[in-house]
Amino acid sequence: MGSLSRYGLQWGLAQVWPHWPYGTFVANFLGCFIMGLCLMHLPLLSPHLRLGLMTGFLGSLTTLSSLHGETIQMWHEARYLAGLLHWAGGAVLALLGCGVGVFLGSKF
Repeated sequence: MGSLSRYGLQWGLAQVWPHWPYGTFVANFLGCFIMGLCLMHLPLLSPHLRLGLMTGFLGSLTTLSSLHGETIQMWHEARYLAGLLHWAGGAVLALLGCGVGVFLGSKF
């Protein structure tokens, strides 16, 4: 389900913004946000469901291979600044997503 969700994000956002891989940003932010919520051991989730969600769904939704591949592709096209911004922006958004998830998860 995670990989299908990622595919849907990648494809759908590419239809709107074909020149920038927003699907990677969105998938990594959402995945890390949900990971942050899971890390706070939300009482709504059983330990087994939480583990399955974190390793299965989120593991296939978020992946660094797309972020790094897109960055290398940009550099290959001599879009050095765009590649650097894509790589750094992806890392910052993923960290921010996880932090926001932890913060909100601690409120439950």
